[in-house]
Amino acid sequence: MIATVEGSSGPGGRIIGPIFRRGDDTALTADAVEPLLQHTDGARVLVRDFWGDYIAIGAKAGAERYALRSPFGDLSCYWHEASDHVVLASSIRLLGAFGGPAPAVDWRGLSHFLVATDLRNGRTCLRDIQELGAGQMLQVALANVRIRCCWSPWSCTEQMPPFQSRDAAANAMRSAIDVAVSACVNRDTPVILLLSGGLDSSAVAAALAACTHHLTCLTMVVADAQGDERSQARAVAHHLNVPLVEIMRDPEQVDFTRPFAPGLPRPTGAPFRQATLAAADRLARDTGAKQVIDGGGGDNMFCSLQSVVPVIDALLGLNRAARPLATAASIARMANVSLVSVMHRAALRMMTGRVAYRWPIDRMLLNPAMIDDFIPLHPWLVPPQVTPPGKAAQVGLLLAAVSVVGNLEAERRPAILSPLVSQPIAEAALRVPSWMWFEEGRNRAPVRRAYATRLPTSVVSRRSKGTPTGFLARLVEKEADMLRPFLLDGCLAIHGVIDRAAVEAALAPGPARDLRFARLLQLADAEAWARSWS
Repeated sequence: MIATVEGSSGPGGRIIGPIFRRGDDTALTADAVEPLLQHTDGARVLVRDFWGDYIAIGAKAGAERYALRSPFGDLSCYWHEASDHVVLASSIRLLGAFGGPAPAVDWRGLSHFLVATDLRNGRTCLRDIQELGAGQMLQVALANVRIRCCWSPWSCTEQMPPFQSRDAAANAMRSAIDVAVSACVNRDTPVILLLSGGLDSSAVAAALAACTHHLTCLTMVVADAQGDERSQARAVAHHLNVPLVEIMRDPEQVDFTRPFAPGLPRPTGAPFRQATLAAADRLARDTGAKQVIDGGGGDNMFCSLQSVVPVIDALLGLNRAARPLATAASIARMANVSLVSVMHRAALRMMTGRVAYRWPIDRMLLNPAMIDDFIPLHPWLVPPQVTPPGKAAQVGLLLAAVSVVGNLEAERRPAILSPLVSQPIAEAALRVPSWMWFEEGRNRAPVRRAYATRLPTSVVSRRSKGTPTGFLARLVEKEADMLRPFLLDGCLAIHGVIDRAAVEAALAPGPARDLRFARLLQLADAEAWARSWS
């Protein structure tokens, strides 16, 4: 049984959500979709020739049924296997309404999630509820249920040749970004962009300005100089001739006892975003906007590595444009270290022969007994032989980008969209050699080239960007008295998820130190999320 308010159906199945032809930004009509549902190998055709934010449900030979989730699609697909049937839905609420289990927290699953919060490998933090991954197909036959990978970054790298010049890479990235952004908006409908002034949201602003007449930018202001991006946001808005609204982040809008996204099968770890979305919601009511767009996922989609592996790829590459010393010099300048240091580290890394990307693990403030068996597993983390280490790391970043989409409830209005995390952009980015992302001491080089004439020079050439860390630290200091009993006597402590003594020490009176405040905020959201399911 399928419950949906929209979609296209045919004798062979149903497609829920918008779908586009490769390279196009106009959604297919129901009549155009119907032949796809009748194709004998519809799933392969969909990921090869189309893209979008869809779930395709169809039939194969015999009694087998399948559900395909689009690569990088924002529409979630949760599923539960019962003794004689499988239930699929886009939300936990719908899953329960059609025979799914009563939601109950999987405490070890929650612990494993907190170790690697950006890893999406099918497991959720609720018992007996799984998630279909990006580009994966769930196949249900009479005898079994299995998962097959229909879209993989490795198949893309094998089938599509790498770009041979920086200009070719820039042109492809510009086209992909423009298409992905244009596809998610209506030219005559008001839209809000969360504009930080960094390159990612600024590129989205340039793409939006070209495809909608009703764009309003919103920048969130913090009280410290480190996070104040108003000058950059103003420069972008002035350059594009679009209105900009500046709103001070209000700590009173952050409620640690309320989970940021209570209906999801995992916490988001970002309670501070409550202030941002509260401001965006107010502005949406004033402007009539139905969508809030952001530049989320740009770090991952645009290969913002902090590693020497691009230097190794340049040394190993056959492309004449590869300049290992120039790449090393750029990375050295970005990391504020010497060129000799970067080359030395690259040589040491080459001697190890290691290619696979090591997923970042964060055990801070967690109970070791709950996470000692954690292993980061995902098919994308297993590179083919003869893969350059920089490309393996880039694919690891793309996998982390999947966590950006589907991180809010599908029913939320106004909808929050992150168009940079999309199949067209991922496929274009995979054709860019890892070393080609770095130039003249800057990362994201193809994107900078792509929008050099459409954005202010001050934004395109900047090497740093503001962060809200000061705001986050002040939040923890302000709410420390509330956080102590909330965490130390809460569900995470009772079920052994956190290291209670370590959390108590991190909450000791005084200014927030190092980056433990970020972990405390994450744990606070996890605690509120867990209580919401109790």
